[in-house]
Amino acid sequence: MSEDAPTPLITYATAIQKAAYGLAFTASHNPPEWNGLKVFHGDGSLLQDNETVQIQAETNRLALEEVIKIDLDIALEAASSGGRISPTNTWTRSKP
Repeated sequence: MSEDAPTPLITYATAIQKAAYGLAFTASHNPPEWNGLKVFHGDGSLLQDNETVQIQAETNRLALEEVIKIDLDIALEAASSGGRISPTNTWTRSKP
């Protein structure tokens, strides 16, 4: 989705689109420790605790140079055009 959306809409859209996963980056009325990333299964259901712990552990093991970064303007352009951003594209390998 290229626009802001509430979490229930993202869970619904994940299931309707038959996506592998749904992602919601949150920043809202919640305290900062509750903002972040929500991940949903393809059917829109939330991951179990052991699944989120595994994702967190894998993420925390990444070295800074392993994190794929793109410029915000490129991400916004891709989102507004319905495009997808691929980590294999050369422009995602730019310096931070």
